Amino acid sequence: MKLLILFFIFISLEAKNPSLLLLNTYKDDMNVSTWYMSEKLDGVRAYWDGKQLISRGGKVFNAPVFFTKDFPSYKLDGELWTSRGDFSGLVSIVKKKEAHDGWKNITYNIFEVPEAQG
Repeated sequence: MKLLILFFIFISLEAKNPSLLLLNTYKDDMNVSTWYMSEKLDGVRAYWDGKQLISRGGKVFNAPVFFTKDFPSYKLDGELWTSRGDFSGLVSIVKKKEAHDGWKNITYNIFEVPEAQG
């Protein structure tokens, strides 16, 4: 049995879309000894540009103020998530054009601070 480990690489999707780390396949010659890894969440990718949450495709999420009020002024990359097996429920919350209380069930799981030093 082979173990498959996924890693992230930087790519630019389009000029107006955020540059995001995306999954790729682990290769035996890669040194991953200094990497931090966590469970892959089945959520919706969300990039915080310091002012708003943006989808991988460049669309702005209509997150309510209560959800983002404590977010920092610097960029973050992460995943919007509710729970295991609830991807369709999550999508139904985030795709609405108006902010609503459904966002109370969502967490923002950060896995990258794109402009951090080091």
